[in-house]
Amino acid sequence: MNAYANAGHQAATYKNQQVTNAGPEQLTLMLYSGAARFVAENIKAVVDGRYDDAHKAHLRAQDIVLYLIDTLDMQYDISKNLYQLYDYINFRLNEANLKKDATQLEEAKALLIELRDTWCEAMKKVQEEKGGCAPMNGVTKADHAGAVKLSLASVAGEKNVCAEQSGAVKLSLQSMENAPTGK
Repeated sequence: MNAYANAGHQAATYKNQQVTNAGPEQLTLMLYSGAARFVAENIKAVVDGRYDDAHKAHLRAQDIVLYLIDTLDMQYDISKNLYQLYDYINFRLNEANLKKDATQLEEAKALLIELRDTWCEAMKKVQEEKGGCAPMNGVTKADHAGAVKLSLASVAGEKNVCAEQSGAVKLSLQSMENAPTGK
């Protein structure tokens, strides 16, 4: 095995270990980061006129967004709000893919980054309240829905937690109410 192949194998092994050992809250953060990264790749490919690469990056970002949608636990109000936001992001991704429009991709990327940053702040708040990195409220099931309801429930009632990012996400949801959906 040459040095490059070995380095690639080691990186893949490390990434696999990260995913395997991550809790549900960390997995959600990884999903947001990955989706934003693939949208950024999509933007660069569209701008450079590499439409095959743009489409591949689109599919990877879309897969993550659809996974986020599929794993929501709809018995919680926050899940209904997140569904609307994820659906809107998916709509923007699809429109941008059809029209090769970097502007729509920038909007989707900005929303994903807002979600990621807000999620990160919620994780920090929970860790501060728990005094470290212990599993949040004893949760061990590694799924997005559990992570969403647990972390957001943990910060419920805290008026100043992530106020700027949360406000931006709420404004995004409000601005989407009359926008066409991707379904």
